[in-house]
Amino acid sequence: MVGVARAADREELAGALRSADLLEPAEARAAVAAASPQVVYHLAALAHVGESWRDPAGTLHANVTMTLNVLEAVRAEAPSAT
Repeated sequence: MVGVARAADREELAGALRSADLLEPAEARAAVAAASPQVVYHLAALAHVGESWRDPAGTLHANVTMTLNVLEAVRAEAPSAT
């Protein structure tokens, strides 16, 4: 199992956690390439309700962009992943 976080500073997860900004296509692709996944669960999202009310368009844009970048990365780097 591999997780992706904006800050991989948790010692107990070292090796299983990778730092990547999924808003950046190259970082998403590098994370997927490094993990070589067979199965992908995309759970990354901006989920703070207060922030989404303050900036609904920015929240939506970020969440859609992260999803697109993960899907494109999987398509390019792990096409057989489910």
